[in-house]
Amino acid sequence: MRASLFEVWKLAQRTLEAASVPDGHDREGAFAVQWLSGRGFPGFEMFGEARPETASIWSLAMAGETELQAAGSPLVSSGADVIDFCAAAAMTAEQGTASVIVRGARGPLFLLPFAARRCLNRGAFRLLWSGGDGIEFNAVVAGAEAIWLDVSTADEQGLYQMSTPTDITVIFDSDGAALRAGDGAPVDALLNPETLKARRQNCLAQGVEIAPQLWDRMATAARAVLVPATEQSRKLGAGGG
Repeated sequence: MRASLFEVWKLAQRTLEAASVPDGHDREGAFAVQWLSGRGFPGFEMFGEARPETASIWSLAMAGETELQAAGSPLVSSGADVIDFCAAAAMTAEQGTASVIVRGARGPLFLLPFAARRCLNRGAFRLLWSGGDGIEFNAVVAGAEAIWLDVSTADEQGLYQMSTPTDITVIFDSDGAALRAGDGAPVDALLNPETLKARRQNCLAQGVEIAPQLWDRMATAARAVLVPATEQSRKLGAGGG
């Protein structure tokens, strides 16, 4: 089946809300899922693999001034906190740069949307992590579409695995002028601004392809935020009109 980007956002948001995530995390997670899905990544499939029905137990904790501990949790929504933490550290650094390590996180790709949003006007991030079989990932994010991503293999699928926790190095340069211009970005990158733009245009034209079974599973989880259609619920403000 195919879904619009708004449908993807709304179902992800309701699923996370039904899982009782902290305030705002439902919208942050929905933003990340929609952003990835809208740029040719299997964002909704990764969301499903993260088991959002259990999102209330996802965690991210400070483990020092430059270290965060995810304890195996996915970065679907807490990726926003990672990016904000690193950017805040850079603000107090003399050179305006900071490096943070996230320990034991799943789904490093979920950092891309939050980093891109943070760099809309200024600054740039570099994200480094290792996947299975020693595969190395190197991403530069300097805006909504100014993204370069390289991987030490021709197989892009390693980007999307959600099963194995990994350590991620997040580096933020509050100026980032050179990276925003592409200097120091990965050469012969697997993904670059041109390919991302093409993916975005294709998604806007075609929608997002999602397995019906996955969609139904998330829709079932999301129903927990709905209330029964009764006279009492309508008196209390449920429904339209």
